[in-house]
Amino acid sequence: MNRLTTPIKTPSWLTKCYQAPVDPKYMTTGVEADLLLFTTILNEPTSGYVAWATNCFQDAASGRPIVGQINFNLAYLNVDNLNYESTVKVLIHEVMHILALSSGLYTSFIDGNGLRYPAASLMADYKNPSGVVGK
Repeated sequence: MNRLTTPIKTPSWLTKCYQAPVDPKYMTTGVEADLLLFTTILNEPTSGYVAWATNCFQDAASGRPIVGQINFNLAYLNVDNLNYESTVKVLIHEVMHILALSSGLYTSFIDGNGLRYPAASLMADYKNPSGVVGK
């Protein structure tokens, strides 16, 4: 991965990164970073998720995500010292969804020559233990 050489500036239409408000300073001044990450916290005990993440904006040249949001659900996130390691694992897992592990990003993947991979080559057929074939 190559570092960004200019500040991340969000477009004027990006006033929210999914649920997170985007400060107008990111549209004008920008920020020296490779990823602008907004974090939100909700308490939703009936939802059944620990966290979720999404990318909100991709670099025009490379297609790589440069703005994203992670939301943590306090109802299922235990932040005491005994569970610190599992909390960090959740954070890493969610950042990976923003950076690459999201099917909406697959067509933005580029090879070593800077060319986008053909969509058909990005998903392979597989058979699960029950014999069901999928992509």
